[in-house]
Amino acid sequence: MKLKLFIFMFFAAGCVAKPDLTKSVVMIQIVKQPFDYTTPWKQSSISQGVGSGFIIEGKRILTNAHNISDVRYVIVKKENVAKKYPARVEFVGHDCDLAILKVADESFFDGTEPLTIGGLPPVNSTVETYGFPMGGTHISVTQGVVSRIQTDSYVHSGADEHLVIQTDAAINPGNSGGPLINMNGQVIGINTAIRADAQNIGFAIPINIVKKISEEIIKTGNVARPWIGIEIRNKELSLPYGIDIQTYNAKGVLITRVLPGSPAERARMKKDDIILKIDGIKVKDVRDVQEKVRNHKIGKVVKFDILRNNKKIRLNIKTEKLPSIW
Repeated sequence: MKLKLFIFMFFAAGCVAKPDLTKSVVMIQIVKQPFDYTTPWKQSSISQGVGSGFIIEGKRILTNAHNISDVRYVIVKKENVAKKYPARVEFVGHDCDLAILKVADESFFDGTEPLTIGGLPPVNSTVETYGFPMGGTHISVTQGVVSRIQTDSYVHSGADEHLVIQTDAAINPGNSGGPLINMNGQVIGINTAIRADAQNIGFAIPINIVKKISEEIIKTGNVARPWIGIEIRNKELSLPYGIDIQTYNAKGVLITRVLPGSPAERARMKKDDIILKIDGIKVKDVRDVQEKVRNHKIGKVVKFDILRNNKKIRLNIKTEKLPSIW
């Protein structure tokens, strides 16, 4: 059953418990004009909204992609500072719902520090959300715990699956793009969505995804995704005819196609191989395989343990940049 989620951007409320962090969390005011694909000759209406973001290394601001979709104009504002600064979108990744903004006037960053990056939080650990939700004009802080961490598609695009943090800390309209903070004051996620048909079920993008993308943008100016060139399915959904009993009972993910000229083909991976482990860790399903490969940098080796004709084989495959045709 698909989860019905709402993603939010709006106005602000509340007060803060950690004043040192508030200088690095910003309000993002957006003017949008979506393109109407059904009647492209008509000019669509203009709307305004407010979301959140936070300062990262390289004098940049990280926020959600859905905050700046169809944007015509963006301004950013710091807590307790009246002046507003124009910003531009430097990068947007709709599949991972992340965007990076750059402010031309670098005086905006005076008196601020980039937030410290933490790690993936343990389940049941205490966390806080920072942002500018509806109901006021100042920053708001709410507290809760990490309920679970799982792989799921992001509601903004629905086109890809990534790791996601679930929390019961309140995430409201306007919180999108703000940081999820651990008790050491480190960013461990970026607030992105809530479940619409429940109470206190919010979602954040884990910091490992955020960190990887922000580092690539600062270093290279773009984001490239790792690729090995296989198509896969959960084994129980697509077993080839005549498969032997050992392969039938093996727990893993079935390779349905190895793309010509791909790193997987050069490493002699074959159709109907079953992926058992990646880097020594058992794989659960298609999502798990995708996430494990995605977490490798381009040019790094991924170690696959596979089952082929009742024999276990180790294949080392070096990732490459995802071709644009894919």
